Amino acid sequence: MVNSDLKSGAIGLGDLVRAIKRLQPLADEDLHRVAKSLGFVFHSSSTGEEYGTQAIRGAFNRQRFGKQPLPTAENQPSISPNPSMPPVPEIPPGLPETILDTEIEILNSFDSNEVSIPPNIDKHSSLQNETLLPLQRHSLFSKNTTRGVLVPAVAQPVFGEDLDIVKIVDTLVRCQPLQCLPTKSRYTTRNGCHLLLDFSDQLTPWWPDMQDLMHQLQSILGKEASPVYEFEGDPANAMCWTAQEEKAWKPIKGIPVVVATDLGLVSVRTESYRPGTDIWRQFARHCANHQVPLIALVPAEPHHWPKDLNRLIKLIHWNPATDAASVHRLLVDIR
Repeated sequence: MVNSDLKSGAIGLGDLVRAIKRLQPLADEDLHRVAKSLGFVFHSSSTGEEYGTQAIRGAFNRQRFGKQPLPTAENQPSISPNPSMPPVPEIPPGLPETILDTEIEILNSFDSNEVSIPPNIDKHSSLQNETLLPLQRHSLFSKNTTRGVLVPAVAQPVFGEDLDIVKIVDTLVRCQPLQCLPTKSRYTTRNGCHLLLDFSDQLTPWWPDMQDLMHQLQSILGKEASPVYEFEGDPANAMCWTAQEEKAWKPIKGIPVVVATDLGLVSVRTESYRPGTDIWRQFARHCANHQVPLIALVPAEPHHWPKDLNRLIKLIHWNPATDAASVHRLLVDIR
């Protein structure tokens, strides 16, 4: 039967079947070539092979692996336990049937007097080595520069014995009368000084240096000429304690005051209240009203100093790098 849906000139499957039926009987080789040209496989009846037993080539040959046996209990693979699971713990041994015959003995309290110490231990020296020397501290003002730094700081001008020829000539040229002969002034430390030490909690690291400063000044001026006062916060409330009395600091005209402090610049978390730089401005004006020179030894770096205090107080950097030349230049600029 010819397919009516095919276009004219197209050959259908029925046409091929009728064409092969009309062919004369041919040999197996000829039929094989014709079938192969048409895209079919020719099965020869003379070989005795059946169509169902013909092996299929390619990926569709499902018998190429042989017949697989069905799984049974004998050939079933053993399932191993999960390796991540811990092994089954062993049964702990049971308690003994009888109680062990153990007795508890109560010991007497330890008495150190009853213990005898071997005689060879008493002969040994103490474990603490008493020959160790204390660590050497370096003072903020070294021994070589102490006098050159502190003497210009506390020295005050006094009238000398040499006449000041320059002032005498200048007065005569101006036709001014001479009430007295001017003399050249010189600087001396005979007035001594008052040393005020700031023992605030914030300055605890500098307490040993304050002790060194006290000994350095007293070695130069003498102990009587350089009394030491202590304060916390306001330097005007400085006190001096002696064996006889408690003495408060009072300004004396012409006697300089040397203060070892940080001007309140060091900030440490403490419960005690500490005033700022305003208290130092008031103290500087208080000393100026009584004509008392004020010198402050400050361990903080100069770039932290308040600029307005430079005009009220002679600020000297309390540091080993400070030498006599730097102090001399500072005092010449102020005087």
